[in-house]
Order: sequence, then C-alpha cells, then structure tokens
Amino acid sequence: MDSREAKYMKISDELRTEIVLGKLKEGAFLPTEMELMRLFDAGRSTVRHALAILKEEGLIEIRKGSGSVVLSRPEGILIQRPGRGMNSFSVEYHTENYSGSAVTSAAIEEVDADEKTAERLGLKPGSGVYRIQRIWSIESVPYNYMVQFLPADLFPMLREKMKNSGRIADIMRESYGLVPERAEEHISAKNADFIEANLLNVEIGTALLYTYRLGFCKKGIYEFAEFYGNPAYTGYVAQLEEL
Repeated sequence: MDSREAKYMKISDELRTEIVLGKLKEGAFLPTEMELMRLFDAGRSTVRHALAILKEEGLIEIRKGSGSVVLSRPEGILIQRPGRGMNSFSVEYHTENYSGSAVTSAAIEEVDADEKTAERLGLKPGSGVYRIQRIWSIESVPYNYMVQFLPADLFPMLREKMKNSGRIADIMRESYGLVPERAEEHISAKNADFIEANLLNVEIGTALLYTYRLGFCKKGIYEFAEFYGNPAYTGYVAQLEEL
C-alpha cells in the first residue's frame, strides 16, 4: 500500500466514523474539498477519491457547486445506553464533580483488519473483525472516545447479540462461553487528529491521553481497543503490591 492509497483510505475512514457516530448528521455538509486538503495535507485527487468511496457506499451525495451532503448513517447503530464510563481495568474518569456521565453514541460494523489491528490481534491482514466505537460524555460534553476490535471468527453474529446488550463481557460469558482473564494496557500521549478533535470537541493538536488495550481469554487475544481521553477528565491510578 503506497502513501497516497493510505491517505485516501484514512480520509474516507475518518469521515465515515463521524457519520457512523452521528457527529455528521443526515443533511449536514462535509468540509469542502479545500478544507479537507488542508486538514489531511492531501491533494485534490486524493480527497476526491475518498469522497467517491463514501458516495459509492451511499453515505453522501456530491452536489456540484454545493458540496458533499450526508445522506444516512450505516446499519449497525446501537441505541444509546446510559451508564458509568468505566470501561477499562485500571482507567478512572474524574466524574465525581459532574453528573450525567453516559454513553452518548455507539456503533458497530464488520470490517477488514488493517495491518496494525491484525498484528495486535494475531490475525492476518484483511481478516474479518468487528469495529465498535463509543463516545462517553459528561453533562453532554464528550470526554472519551473508544475504538474496539474483536475477531469476527471468535464472535459470530455479534452485531445481532449486541442489540439486546451492549456489554461485551456479558455477551462473551452468556453467548460464547468466554471469560476475560487479563488485559495489558499501554499508555501514552497523543495529539488529537481531525477525527479525534471533532468527536471530543477539542482543537486539532490537543494533547490526549491515549491507551491501547489487549484483552486475553483462554482462546488467546479477544480484544484490541484504543481509548482517546480528554485529560481534563481522565487519569490513571496504579495499585502496586509487593511480590
């Protein structure tokens, strides 16, 4: 895959995510070609290729002289499910002084694993995986964005099962007989790119707390998840024990 091909795929993926999560709603206009060229440091042909992919998928309509307008959201949108924002083994969200912490947007779709996702899950590139995306908000302010990948072979018919319950751990136990045993989390800082800035309502380049997690069960790695947290709300607490 050359850099030009990777760039138009990145643009289409990020715009698709905004549509899937409802950041770009039906009837909304995408940024102009010039704005996308500037945001992604891409040429006009690369931007047009990315938009053509979204048009072919039925997500947008390209109107000459007006721009690109969102037509619909893809199938697989989950209902909003209120709940505490605890979604990790060790992460804490500083919500004590706030009210209304909830999952405000969630979506699931089956995709082909890219090289990074395949490597993390121990799969071959192009293998089928479920991509689950969620946004947590406090008092209507988004503070955490998660992208979670699960092997499709390990979780057949997952989309249908998640219509009744959004908790992966519950579904693993009840539907697949799998129990999460341990997890590894890798924590670092990351500057927000176009999609993360828009989903978390921060400026592009804002420092975020970035975590990627690998989840293990008896069958091996069952999960690769990435978390992008607004540091104003996010922190970590480590509990150390003498061996």
